[in-house]
Amino acid sequence: MNKAEYWIDKLQLLPHPEGGWYKEVYRSEEEIQNDSLPHGFKGSRSYMTSIYFLLGKKDISRFHILGSDEIWYYNQGCSCTIHMIDKAGNYSNATAGPEGEMQVIIPNNTYFAAEVNPSKEADFILVSCAVAPGFDFQDFRLVEQQELEALCPTQRELISRFT
Repeated sequence: MNKAEYWIDKLQLLPHPEGGWYKEVYRSEEEIQNDSLPHGFKGSRSYMTSIYFLLGKKDISRFHILGSDEIWYYNQGCSCTIHMIDKAGNYSNATAGPEGEMQVIIPNNTYFAAEVNPSKEADFILVSCAVAPGFDFQDFRLVEQQELEALCPTQRELISRFT
């Protein structure tokens, strides 16, 4: 249970476009209609979705952005650092896991990326991620280095590592 491969096999995780591994485990049947959603959504969305998400020691979650709020709930493994840049260009980070918070909230329209903080006990992190309004890949966008550097020039090295 202290190996990423165990959880990838047990949970039947698939490669995620941002990096790491995932599997959707919940999608609410009821939907929010487009005319009730904030600007920027195209079409209706489930009330909420949830996935398992795993980052191994060689994985990173590259900078991306969603129109929905996302909460990461720690499940297993080591901690991870979540790097965030808001729309005003302000950088912050949060630690999810044993050396940090058991849950981390990523506000909508925040650019974010993540990396594991390996420990002697584990070199991966397994989290559950809840997204509301529910996740849809048309709301997911990987971010280009130049876009983020223009917004937050003080974090060029970090942005280069995660784009």
